Amino acid sequence: MSDGIQLYPFRDGSIKPCNGWSAPSRSIQADILGEAFAGYQNERHTDEGAQGAIKKVRLYEGDKSRLVYYSVRAVSGGGRPATRPNELRVQIDPNDANELARINIDGGNAFLIGVYKNDDAEALAVWKPAQQTEAGGSVSKQVSCETVADALVNGISKQTYPNGDTTVFVINPKLFRGLINVIADLSGSPKVQPSQASEERVERNLVYFGAPGTGKSYNLNERVKREFDEDKVRRVTFHPDYTYAQFVGSFKPYSDINNGNAISYRYVTGAFMDTYLDAITHPDSSFVLIIEELNRANPAAVFGNVFQLLDRDAFGNSEYAVATSKEMADSIGAYFDNLSQDEKNAIESHYDDVGYEGIRTMSMLHLSIPDNMYIWATMNSADQGVYPMDTAFKRRWDFKYLGIDEGESIVQDYIVPIGNTGKFVPWNELRKAINDKLLGAKVNEDKLIGPFFIPPAVLASSEIFNDVFKSKVLLYLYEDAVKTKRSTFFKDGSATYSQICASYDKDGVDGIFTNMHLPYVEDADAEDSEAIAEDAGE
Repeated sequence: MSDGIQLYPFRDGSIKPCNGWSAPSRSIQADILGEAFAGYQNERHTDEGAQGAIKKVRLYEGDKSRLVYYSVRAVSGGGRPATRPNELRVQIDPNDANELARINIDGGNAFLIGVYKNDDAEALAVWKPAQQTEAGGSVSKQVSCETVADALVNGISKQTYPNGDTTVFVINPKLFRGLINVIADLSGSPKVQPSQASEERVERNLVYFGAPGTGKSYNLNERVKREFDEDKVRRVTFHPDYTYAQFVGSFKPYSDINNGNAISYRYVTGAFMDTYLDAITHPDSSFVLIIEELNRANPAAVFGNVFQLLDRDAFGNSEYAVATSKEMADSIGAYFDNLSQDEKNAIESHYDDVGYEGIRTMSMLHLSIPDNMYIWATMNSADQGVYPMDTAFKRRWDFKYLGIDEGESIVQDYIVPIGNTGKFVPWNELRKAINDKLLGAKVNEDKLIGPFFIPPAVLASSEIFNDVFKSKVLLYLYEDAVKTKRSTFFKDGSATYSQICASYDKDGVDGIFTNMHLPYVEDADAEDSEAIAEDAGE
């Protein structure tokens, strides 16, 4: 970076000094704004005159229109090249700034628009003021060279300064109309009215969580069956080696069978991108991506930059967009090109504000989750080896907790054998007795055993229950839940796992726990449990 010399961004994304650079003239500003108001398809717009120093333009979208107030200024050097050479700015009279803010506070749509031009590089910096100012002189709004450069390369970028009314979007001028649809009061899907959005809140980002065996996957899957068509559901399971490249996509080698199996490279989309592309190209259908075991991988690393998209507005759309890479953009464009003509016509009809070509172009420039894409997940914080989720990640999700006894009525009547003792006991009573001992040992609730820790199909089979109980319940207790409390939890605190299993085979739970009082059922008929399983549809 040059000391004391103002820097400027160029079309290729580079940032460097530019000898003889001058801010765009009013005539150039007017030409670029005219292009912005017309959008990609030379859409209708009319000059509505001015309200004092604030100008007005009406943007038409089919049989609808939107009145937009604006004040236009040139983007120039930031005025502090010695200390902040990469800072650009626009300046506005405080009275004009306050008038824009007043219009927005009153429910209108008013914008401060900065025009940047450097040779063939053109961009708009757009603010939507919402705070009054008491400044006596000119009000400066800053935007960094890096933010403008990002928009010059990728089409759109966003910057928020830590204090004040200072969020700015920088965009390709042809994206102006689309941006207004996102950040204006009538933002979101044109098919949904604000009153509808406030009547029913639907969880777009949802996590089912609870202790092991509480039926998280079962309950989530039952809801998915009720609310989504089978062909609109995609499922992945996170694991410690799962990566962003698998989830979102990456450039990978592949063998082309049409070219003698020659090895070449292409961008291969992952489950997130596959669901995302389905959703944006089929806006009248709903799609869901199910993530099992959300925290078995590092969620922040797997989501990467698409993490920002999880912030949703009242309509379910991403509040912020992220730029695409060239490889991802080419893949998105190819996906659009391969759609059928009927699918393209449906897109044209639904996105009547920008049309098929507009959506295709905008989708190639940036990602923004639409309201018809859902991401639902399950997680179990009790498992060993899980990754912690930070507060920033968690606050972007809705969480549904499944209590430790939720759904217990389904297993209430299962009777299971206890070792080789010839005794039987209701499974629900056995697991509750174990949970009582866990709580007595001050084990956290998320380590307790849920009703479905052992599947109902196993509960119905006396022949295999004991083996599964040892390999699932006893091993879980020994290796996880009471790993640091074995000496006080088990009857023989120094016993090995194999010794505990042997004691269970010989004396049942009385051989491994003290004071375990259970309602034994002598000579229970295993066929009763099998009949229960059939009634439950297992």
